[in-house]
Amino acid sequence: GGLSVPWGQQHMALVASLLSPCPISHLPTPQAAFAHLALAFRCDMFTLQQRVEVEKRARDAAEENIQEELGQCRAALERLGRSCASAGCKEALEQLQHNLAVLSAAVERATSAAEKLGAVHQEARMSRAAEVMVQHVENLKRHHMREHAELEEMKRLIQQNSRNRQLAEIQDDVEPRLRPHPLKRPFQQGSARRRVSIAVIPKQLLPGASPDSRAAPAGGPEPEGAQRWPSIQRSELEPQGQDSAVTGRLVAEADGRGSSAGDEEPEQLGL
Repeated sequence: GGLSVPWGQQHMALVASLLSPCPISHLPTPQAAFAHLALAFRCDMFTLQQRVEVEKRARDAAEENIQEELGQCRAALERLGRSCASAGCKEALEQLQHNLAVLSAAVERATSAAEKLGAVHQEARMSRAAEVMVQHVENLKRHHMREHAELEEMKRLIQQNSRNRQLAEIQDDVEPRLRPHPLKRPFQQGSARRRVSIAVIPKQLLPGASPDSRAAPAGGPEPEGAQRWPSIQRSELEPQGQDSAVTGRLVAEADGRGSSAGDEEPEQLGL
């Protein structure tokens, strides 16, 4: 029993050193302080009941020693009172006995106050430990919130990349359908040229056209898409006077060239 009390005091000193405030330059990180506190609390849980019993025995022993000393003082005063015959001596002995009673009550109050003071000190140490734990928990919360924000940002980027990839795949699937085949391009261009060539050929130059249709007036209906040729009246081409013969020859040559060109163009188009 005598060896247990110093061991308990050493253990409490160790815990107090872990929980006591230290200089700013030697402050541990919240993670290290939390690890030390967790280790100290685990040790306290294993030895808590034993330390409570040891401290209770020590308190009871101290109270018993004080009460024993007070009892011996009372006994000495009683012996002294029997030997004193004077009134002044008896009055002094009664005052000493009253003082001993007050001292006994003061010792009890001191013991109770010491217990309360120990509880307050322990509460202060626990408050510092709880502050370290709260700081560590706040750090964990901030770390968790930062990781959660990074995770949400990563999820958003992954979803955006997935949507972009899907759109790219859809465009890759649609573009070959909309793009014409290379072999169809010459055929489409040839057919377009053929339609344009047929549309610009005047009706008067087509084979099998009657002379009446060739000499049709300019105000008559023309086929849709046909190019309008300016009608030149022979009377306008024939000048008055000495150039009438030359002008008639030029008009005849122009008519011959137009008929020959009208015959050759349908042959080239395969009509």
